Amino acid sequence: MLASFVLAGALATSACRRPSERASAEAHVAPEAAVPVSSAAPSASVSASSSAATRAPAPGDLPRIELSDPNLRAWIDARMAAAKAGKRERVRIPLVHHGDGWGCVCPPYYVGESTVTAEGPWIEPTFSKGARALRPGERAYAEGVFGTTTTHVRYPDGPPPTGFWEYDLVPFTVSKLAPLPEGEDGDAVMLERL
Repeated sequence: MLASFVLAGALATSACRRPSERASAEAHVAPEAAVPVSSAAPSASVSASSSAATRAPAPGDLPRIELSDPNLRAWIDARMAAAKAGKRERVRIPLVHHGDGWGCVCPPYYVGESTVTAEGPWIEPTFSKGARALRPGERAYAEGVFGTTTTHVRYPDGPPPTGFWEYDLVPFTVSKLAPLPEGEDGDAVMLERL
């Protein structure tokens, strides 16, 4: 029981780090624990003379992307850029309202499938009529559209010298929720452009 408490605390602490601290901490992960690269990335064997039609699409152009793909944020940024250009793209994302007892001050929602550690960007959801807000510790597939501009927030009790925890929240309007299957393998969880 003590081991599971320590593990949960370590995961929560990792989730609450500033993005720059998380990147630094993640750089020290053992190679065998590294996040796998999506098969959608161009391979090293593609010649420089290949035509654009034969190259793999950029992450922003993919209709689907795995939650574990390192290009996840670029995919989300492409959806926000499309919204800013006036093209609202309907998507389905795994959305989590983190559980109670994280031991830090964090935004409540993020892209992911785990309720104990944030896996993707922090989200600022708006729930349309007919789509209820998730309860703490709940996760679901959320269908909707990304907004155009992130919101910068500050929470108190952060580390020195500022004394704040700072986050950029990605806007997302939820129109429909569906259950996220229990026991789903993280590599199988997708974000989809519908």
